[in-house]
Amino acid sequence: DADALRRLMAGIRGEAVEASGYQLPDEPAPYRGLLRFEAEHSRFFFGRETETREVVARLKSSSFLAIIGASGSGKSSLARAGVIPALAAAPETKAWRVLTIIPGREPMRSLAEQLVRLSEPSPVDALRLVDEVVERLSEKPAALDDVLAAHCATSGQTVLLFIDQFEEVLTACQDGAAGCREQAEQFVALLQDAVLRGRSGARILISSRADFLDTYIAWPALRELLQDRQYLL
Repeated sequence: DADALRRLMAGIRGEAVEASGYQLPDEPAPYRGLLRFEAEHSRFFFGRETETREVVARLKSSSFLAIIGASGSGKSSLARAGVIPALAAAPETKAWRVLTIIPGREPMRSLAEQLVRLSEPSPVDALRLVDEVVERLSEKPAALDDVLAAHCATSGQTVLLFIDQFEEVLTACQDGAAGCREQAEQFVALLQDAVLRGRSGARILISSRADFLDTYIAWPALRELLQDRQYLL
């Protein structure tokens, strides 16, 4: 970049540069600071090539994988800027449809909002459909696998459901201890059914802080999911 080189040389010499010489574009910013890397930053994301290859290989052979690591270890960036672009670029795989959720206060609704996107409804229809899907997910543990199987069969795509900051299933809810536990159990039951039945061929990837591992192990359904299906970062 000749202009950038001229600005650099002027700066080294202490010479004046044009007024706009230090204006940089906001995006894509190569230095993210404490912000996570997203798929659009994948060309700036490096140093995790080995981890990316290993997670992609595990996902191709397993319907569920949990990336477990300390807070700030780069779990979200690995998934978003490493694994997801790598899957999209893999020539030997079918087209991937990625659904990304952060559970938040209402994990069932967060999940429903992404599932509704599979049918690409109008904004007006989407509001109605989300409510209907939330109700169905709450009543039927097989509902997630049903929706994913139907989409994969008609579209020919492989769905990757990425649940980032999975610990929010336990921490973000504000419906009281009993209500939060019930909602979390419903959410995990949906994942468990989709993984164990696996009719859709979809993949579920989660990221979680390592300090919640003791809690997960004490929860039979989660322990079954995580057994032999975790990647330690």
